[in-house]
Amino acid sequence: MFVANDPTTKGGTYYPLTVKKHLRAQEIASECKLPCIYLVDSGGANLPRQADVFPDRDNFGRIFYNQAKMSSDGIPQIAVVLGSCTAGGAYIPAMADESVIVKGNGTIFLAGPPLVKERRYLLRTLVEHQYIARYQESQIILHKMKFMDLSWGETL
Repeated sequence: MFVANDPTTKGGTYYPLTVKKHLRAQEIASECKLPCIYLVDSGGANLPRQADVFPDRDNFGRIFYNQAKMSSDGIPQIAVVLGSCTAGGAYIPAMADESVIVKGNGTIFLAGPPLVKERRYLLRTLVEHQYIARYQESQIILHKMKFMDLSWGETL
């Protein structure tokens, strides 16, 4: 099951409808025991609409619960970080079983660099990556190799 963020629309942030689509994709993946491949380029929840995104158990936070549950059930959770992933958008690749991050383009932050600099923190490598794709074409090859290494079909 592929789930993707569109960074050209409000920075790929999650609106109420985005959350419903994401949760439905996870539901289908869980029922059919399909691996989830997240193509991530997201600013997390859309803050002006956060009151509509976070209100109950079947909203934004449920995405992370589902991801952890499917992983513990042996259903692979794989993330490809294509761009900047901030706040809630950073949790998806952080919680994935495997992540591929496009070198020079993919980043993961809980708070973006301007906020970190403003707070006078030292800017260091915020996330250690297992694999860094040098070019976007390389991410597909790494993705396939990691997917084959998971041997998830044996446990179903």
